[in-house]
Amino acid sequence: MGLKSVPMLGQSEFVVLLKQSLFNALETASALKLHGLFECFSIPAGEYLRTSEKSSPGLYIVSSGTVALVDPITQTQLDLIQTGGSFGVLSLFFQNLDAPDVFVCEDARVIMLDPGTFRMIELSDPALAILMLRCITMYLTPTVKDLSSLVRRMIRENSLKEQ
Repeated sequence: MGLKSVPMLGQSEFVVLLKQSLFNALETASALKLHGLFECFSIPAGEYLRTSEKSSPGLYIVSSGTVALVDPITQTQLDLIQTGGSFGVLSLFFQNLDAPDVFVCEDARVIMLDPGTFRMIELSDPALAILMLRCITMYLTPTVKDLSSLVRRMIRENSLKEQ
């Protein structure tokens, strides 16, 4: 793989991180603590950032470029993530999730927070971890509400079919 680790977030990556809906509710002082905790990678187009054989759990934010989330079995594109988009937030909390392959459509720079680093934040700076959890909760709430509505609708439709 052409994955190239960039040792530190540059200013442009940090700006993308702060604009991310996951972290834009953090105050400046808290946000600055995150600067050294994320890894940054450059990946050329045509490469895979991760595959089912070589999984790297973590929260990923696309700083530049475009990546596609691909079903590893059917090779169907599940989503297209562009600059400023993110994926993998649940892998911070749950191990062994089935994760899609991530194909790089155009040269990309990706910021990543791995679960181990998140655990370190929980232990070394619980206040920051709580702030991050609040931000993540606000980020996930609309998705959970959408899923709840979908499940309720499916249950109603199935009930009507059975009658």
